[in-house]
This record gives sequence, C-alpha cells and structure tokens, in this order.
Amino acid sequence: GYAATPGPDAERRFAGMRRWLEARQRGVNRARQEVRTTQARVLHALEVNKVLDSLAGIPTLTTDVLPQVELDLISWSSYDGMKDAATAWHGIEIIRHFSRARTDGTKPPVFIGEIGNPENEGRKTEAQIREWWDERLGVFLALEIPWIIHWELYCNEPKDKNKRKPSPRRAEELRGFWLLRPDGTLSWSGKYFQEILEKAAKQ
Repeated sequence: GYAATPGPDAERRFAGMRRWLEARQRGVNRARQEVRTTQARVLHALEVNKVLDSLAGIPTLTTDVLPQVELDLISWSSYDGMKDAATAWHGIEIIRHFSRARTDGTKPPVFIGEIGNPENEGRKTEAQIREWWDERLGVFLALEIPWIIHWELYCNEPKDKNKRKPSPRRAEELRGFWLLRPDGTLSWSGKYFQEILEKAAKQ
C-alpha cells in the first residue's frame, strides 16, 4: 500500500523532480529554437499514474509536481481510472485541474499514455471487451483527448508473473494485454480498433 502522509524527504524529492522536468523542458525548447529546418516535431511530456490516490490525500506527481512545472503534454498511465467511465473522466479532470498553464496561457493537453484490458483475466467475453472500450472511448472523445496509446501490441505479461521463463509461452499463459495474439490473429480489442479505423477511413 501507499502511505497517506508524505515521508520526511517528500519535499526534497518533489523539488528534485520539478528541477529535472524544468531542465528537460528547457532543453526541448532550446532545441526547437535551434533546429528550424525539419518537419519533425518534438514534444516533452510527463507521465503520471495513481492520479486518483490524491483523493485520499496521498501525495502524487499530479498534485505535488504538475502545478509548478510547464510542460508540452501530460500523459496518464490510466489503469487507476479504468473502473468505469465516470472514474476515467474524473481522473482526466484532476490532471487538467492541477496542470500549470503554459506561457501562452493554455494548459498542456492530456493524453492517455497507457491503457489496456487483459482479455485472459476473469471470464470476459468479446461483448464485454467491446462495451468496456465503448465507454472509455466515449469519455476520451468527449474530452477531446488527442492520443490514446494501447498497452500493448503483443502481450509479454505472464499470468504467473514468472517473466524469466525462457521458453515461448502459449496464449493461455498470458494476461492478454494485446492487439495481436501469439498465433497472429487479432484480439478482441484488435478487431474493435480495426473496425473503428476502417469506419474512420470511409468518412
């Protein structure tokens, strides 16, 4: 579990994180000023997680670091907010609330840096997976989230947590964080996103 009160070195750690992020952002800003003959775009993001812990008074990057640093983007590793659609919305609004405005007066966009639903855990059905994604994407689209990054393409997480096993694993041994199963077929999530992309391409 997590301590509900910060340790004696908490402020020193917060300050160190803030200095580190400020230095990274300065470096990115300077590089953009110095390199103008390129079509590439480099953006600097901080990834936060355990955002909802702040509701229990637990110190987090979101509440104790974000308000004091200027960033291009904020990424949310969003597993703590995936209980339901309302919790996903709440997590994004917490991040937006604590984020610091940039020099142009706008706040940095929040995006989903990690999200997935392990298809091999519990007795899930394809219909349940599709409904799960419908609810979360409804929130993300309504809140104009610019990017949603799925964890992951191929699942590398065994159910038994023994990640050192050298031999190939069968699909039933894995948690099911995947778009492609070990046999190369699309997972339920993979088929869901393929349908969305095909529909978007026709519009």
